[in-house]
Amino acid sequence: TPSSAKRIDEAEEHEAISRRNFYDRTHSILEAAEEKARKAQHARGRQTARERLDYLLDEGSFSELNRYAGGDIEAGELGSAVITGIGTLDGRPVAVYAQDFSIRGGTLGKVEGDKILLLMDRALSMRIPIIALLDSGGARIQEGVTALAQYGRIFRKTTEASGVVPQISVILGPCAGGAVYGPALTDFIIMTKNSSYMFVTGPSVVKAATGEEISSEDLGGGDLHNSVSGVAHFAAENEDDCIQQIRYLLSFLPSNNMDDAPIVETGDDPSRMDESLNTVIPDNPNAPYNMKDVIRSIVDNGEF
Repeated sequence: TPSSAKRIDEAEEHEAISRRNFYDRTHSILEAAEEKARKAQHARGRQTARERLDYLLDEGSFSELNRYAGGDIEAGELGSAVITGIGTLDGRPVAVYAQDFSIRGGTLGKVEGDKILLLMDRALSMRIPIIALLDSGGARIQEGVTALAQYGRIFRKTTEASGVVPQISVILGPCAGGAVYGPALTDFIIMTKNSSYMFVTGPSVVKAATGEEISSEDLGGGDLHNSVSGVAHFAAENEDDCIQQIRYLLSFLPSNNMDDAPIVETGDDPSRMDESLNTVIPDNPNAPYNMKDVIRSIVDNGEF
């Protein structure tokens, strides 16, 4: 009847208005949250979690998982302290998660742990590399042993993935407590100089416990872990350089233990001669020389 048709039209219009209002409010909160993150991170000379993902992955390729899980609308947060999803890097699918330091210091709680574990399961089923962009204060103290238990589950999943898919950890800020054990279980660790730190407890805790004053850089900076402890494998000048190093490193690796490594036409003649190899080693057996000079002379196009 005309009256029932009118009621249906009014109901559909009301639903459409509600959807628009919900979208507008959601979009407004997301924009405000990202602006808050930009102000906080840019002031420290760092990018936001979403900016890092945009720069790392192929444009428009990122498909986010469980974006709104763990959000606190009253606090202006539509989402948890970690962003997880699948994207492509130079056309290759990868699983990636980025901790969001602007939300509760990037700390890990139950929701964050569940999101990371779901992503790792997805990566194992798809047989694709896992890349972690880490910037975290460690376990969320407010959640107590629940947060610590999530770290335990992540460590176990990391060992399950070891030798199956490449796992790359990228330290892009302060990572303390449980946040440093996980990267040590992965295949490669990349740190940025003068802006990323790995330590079980920070300088303030060290001072309170021992009375010793030590800087974050001396306790767990990029130079220390690349040259002294051996925990990290690569040191980047800044975040942009770090992202480029991830791309370069992955170009050498297969996506999983059943795939062949990527084949690249180098144009380098395998029969070529390099006369510098005749003189690079000194006649004096006690004189030093740089072994990397030897390696670069031998490998294709000097890429090492």
